[in-house]
Amino acid sequence: MVEYDLTPRMAPNLDKHLVFPLLEFLQERQLYDDNHILKAKIDLLNNTNMVDYAMDFHKTLYHTEDVPQDMVERRDDVVARLKSLEDAAAPLVAFLQNPAAVQELRADKHYNLQMLNDKYQIGAAQIEALYQYAKFQFECGNYSGVADYLYQYRALCTNSERSLNALWENLAAEVLMQNWDIALEELNRLKEIIDSKNFSSPINQVQSRIWLMHWSLFIFFNHDNGRTQIIDLFNQDKYLNAIQTSAPHLLRYLATAFIVNKTSEGNLPDNDATISVKPDNRDSAPQESPTLVASALEKTIDFAASNETDNIAGNLNNTATSGTTESDKSKGITETSEAKETKNIYATVDERFKGNTQTGETDEKSDSSSITLRYGSSMVTPTNIFVQLLTSSHSILPLNNKIAFNKLS
Repeated sequence: MVEYDLTPRMAPNLDKHLVFPLLEFLQERQLYDDNHILKAKIDLLNNTNMVDYAMDFHKTLYHTEDVPQDMVERRDDVVARLKSLEDAAAPLVAFLQNPAAVQELRADKHYNLQMLNDKYQIGAAQIEALYQYAKFQFECGNYSGVADYLYQYRALCTNSERSLNALWENLAAEVLMQNWDIALEELNRLKEIIDSKNFSSPINQVQSRIWLMHWSLFIFFNHDNGRTQIIDLFNQDKYLNAIQTSAPHLLRYLATAFIVNKTSEGNLPDNDATISVKPDNRDSAPQESPTLVASALEKTIDFAASNETDNIAGNLNNTATSGTTESDKSKGITETSEAKETKNIYATVDERFKGNTQTGETDEKSDSSSITLRYGSSMVTPTNIFVQLLTSSHSILPLNNKIAFNKLS
């Protein structure tokens, strides 16, 4: 089944945290040697703050209770940085945890900023600290805190580029927490922005659509109405064109949705219709080791990278133009989209902030021994769906240059 593994194709189009479920699935299916998967996980973790998780894998891989000293020191650094960011964001976090105070917020961001500054002495520095704190928590694997903080940050942010970055991160957090209804709302909001047609280059817009489709697979194959919605999204001309030119492997998921969705017959193309795609020579050579997986992990979209503009770095695929950053996604976003985003956020802003959504309690400061820097998630993954279908009574085999859809009898 290794020849059908799409992980090397998927990883460059995902945030690295979204790759963990794929590696978990590969390990469960035993498609590769277990030690190779563990090494791939450790390599992936090197670019996150989930040091405890990396320590666990190191112990398992090398059959020892000892861990390298650099891991211990890095954990101390991560905990210290986390507490520093927590202190910096504390005034705004305290405000957001006060229901009466949150009621003072309005749909006008500029009013909110003035009110926060005048009444609560909360300025741009504290708002920026909330974003940095949320990003750092994301890298530590605390996705519940990330979703709440980024939601509130977007309600206060006046920078459309930074707000769009936060929306991508918010979507990843909701997916990893398996909040499928909320994730679908965020996905649709992101799609609306991407389809605004105000990007600096058509290539950037195509890249954003391909990223969106890859991320959407987690949602569509877990949401109750997902199989219908993936057909609706992938079958739109703009998205189908992006698949044909840059991501032909996504046609396999579209075909899967047609097959497993009992109500999709009316959406199928004509009986003899074919969808032509650019030849992909990578299909010709089966991968017999996780080397390609490991190399693909190096290209995952990096939300943790910190530079002057805090852009999201990523590599679409081997054939795409390199050097495009997340800032290209958000350039030219209209004020109408930002206003609509603000309105949607403040519709439920007083109910959204729940602290830790897994425990129902708000986060509190704790000592370093109680802080867990570890990832944990179990869900239906894109790789899971396709491999399971291949091992069932149905079979979808990729053709060299086209995939034909025939109506179900």
